[in-house]
Amino acid sequence: MEEDIGVCKLAVPAPSNIVFIIDGSYRAGHSHFRLQLLFVMGIMQAFAVGRNLTRFGVIQVSGKSGIGLRLNDTFDIDTMIDMVDDIPYVGGPRATFEALQLLSNEMFIQKNNTARNGPNLAVFVSCGASINSTAVMQAADDVHEAGILYARGIGIGPEFEYDTNSDAHIAVAEITSVVRTNVTFHHIRELSRIDLMEALVADLHRLIDPTYEYGVAVTHWSAWSACSVSCGGGVQTRRRRCINPQRCKEKRLVRTRQCGLRCCNATQHEVHFDCILSSRLTLLCNQDDYPKILLVRHVDSCSMTNACEQDDEIRTSLQKRCDGKGHCSAIYPCGLTNQEERSIVVSYECCYNPMSGTDIQNG
Repeated sequence: MEEDIGVCKLAVPAPSNIVFIIDGSYRAGHSHFRLQLLFVMGIMQAFAVGRNLTRFGVIQVSGKSGIGLRLNDTFDIDTMIDMVDDIPYVGGPRATFEALQLLSNEMFIQKNNTARNGPNLAVFVSCGASINSTAVMQAADDVHEAGILYARGIGIGPEFEYDTNSDAHIAVAEITSVVRTNVTFHHIRELSRIDLMEALVADLHRLIDPTYEYGVAVTHWSAWSACSVSCGGGVQTRRRRCINPQRCKEKRLVRTRQCGLRCCNATQHEVHFDCILSSRLTLLCNQDDYPKILLVRHVDSCSMTNACEQDDEIRTSLQKRCDGKGHCSAIYPCGLTNQEERSIVVSYECCYNPMSGTDIQNG
């Protein structure tokens, strides 16, 4: 059984307000905008979200810059992910100064119920220079005077590359002037790299709690796996990953427990999902009158020629996300790096009126 793929939850249980400014201009393009949203969603899942914990907001830079998610829109991480995933791409010229004005004048005002005693933090993601650098500089000064701290500025795409863009120095100077410290530059596809996401998570944690120690020994425990037997008995397993070998020698990395679940009355379901045309896979158990849970049993990955083979990696990922729930959504279940056109076939069971017993934990 593999551990969860993604940024580890090393969340500091302290209040904070974190706002992402992302680039939705026509120069960024729809596909790059989607990658930025996925990056934001990945970071969000590494924090303890709540009314008195971490709140998130999102501002989109575009021809008409606007707020896509306010700090008090939701305190449920699953709902928050859905709301971010649904933020529409606007396009238009890059009016960065409007987004910065929203950051300083709208996002952190009292009526938005920002987290008490927590820092106001921002992450600025840009694909290039704005349409009005002078206005950007004034708006950037207002942000700093308001006490808002930037965790990092992230420049992505060719507009920051000196080898291919003669005006790269303008874009580099602007993002550096806005953020002032901790600016990094990356190829757009690097936004999906775990090491970049983990580095930003660490930056944010240090601003929330200066005593935060990045060199922790292990990640948090993964979710419990599905029961090894679907109808009575069996065991569940959960794991955590060692991220500092010198400090985790005495740490237990695997735990097992006996399943208390009895799922003997199940219906069979199958979903065909196109990895290119769709971004969200939804699995449902439709009998609303009964308690129910779903269990992912099998996943086939199919090429456009309809040649299919078993895909244990996607199956394991979906089991960790979906098993034991009445319904489940997964964003880009096929992954981001595989550009080959393909589809997946997900077979799952809906267990109605599941009976639970006493869990016995070992280790």
